[in-house]
Amino acid sequence: MIYKKIENSYIGMLREEEDKTWLFYPRSFSKPHFMNKLVHEIWGLIDNTSAEEIAHVLEKRYPNVDKQRILNDVKNTLSYFINLEMIKEEEMEKKQMELTLFEEADFSRASEFIIREIKSNLDNSFLFYPEQYKGEKTRGYYRAINMRTNHFHEIEVFLKVTDKYTDELQGVLGVYICPNNCVVYITTAIFSDKECLKEAINKLEIMLLNQNVKEIKVKFSDMDSEFKNEWEKINFSKESIIFKEAQDGCDYVIYGKEILN
Repeated sequence: MIYKKIENSYIGMLREEEDKTWLFYPRSFSKPHFMNKLVHEIWGLIDNTSAEEIAHVLEKRYPNVDKQRILNDVKNTLSYFINLEMIKEEEMEKKQMELTLFEEADFSRASEFIIREIKSNLDNSFLFYPEQYKGEKTRGYYRAINMRTNHFHEIEVFLKVTDKYTDELQGVLGVYICPNNCVVYITTAIFSDKECLKEAINKLEIMLLNQNVKEIKVKFSDMDSEFKNEWEKINFSKESIIFKEAQDGCDYVIYGKEILN
């Protein structure tokens, strides 16, 4: 959902009081209301924006505050403004996406995107990447120069998912092509909105079909139930288990999806 302000939803102007609150008179209620500092900040960020986008801005302003707490505060404040008939919520228009191989200029932008999304770790994002590079190793593995080296040596080939009309980066896919050229593993899938995953995989299937690839696979720890659910939603099914090779002695599970003509 995105949120928009309703024109003339309050009388007069917001008035800052001595205690750093803002007084306002909603047209839908006869009594005055007050905004505290955070509510006033959220009000200022409502401009065809989603709750996650607003929370992302506030996370940068308040890096020491728990991200989930910020998101909850944003959602509660948006509900407050809706009840006052000062904002309205609308369905987001479905974006048309393109999937293309990286070019030379893409690595720096993609590196910044990946690090930002992993650091933010918002509820709506999808963050699938090798578990051995989680934590302190993430930034090093996804440095632009390392991504470029892996890409051109086909250790991990990167593709960008962009908005068809604005070229805004929506996600990054990294794949490993098996020596037989019949199977491709998705090794990185970073999206700011997990709803983009399905369309990106559909486009990847079309691209790989033309290269005679027969199946797409993913491998992850059996402890990551979130990934299990998301891959199953887009018709990946469990194929095999690799026992005790994941970190902490856990098992890896492999899910696959056959590419059909």
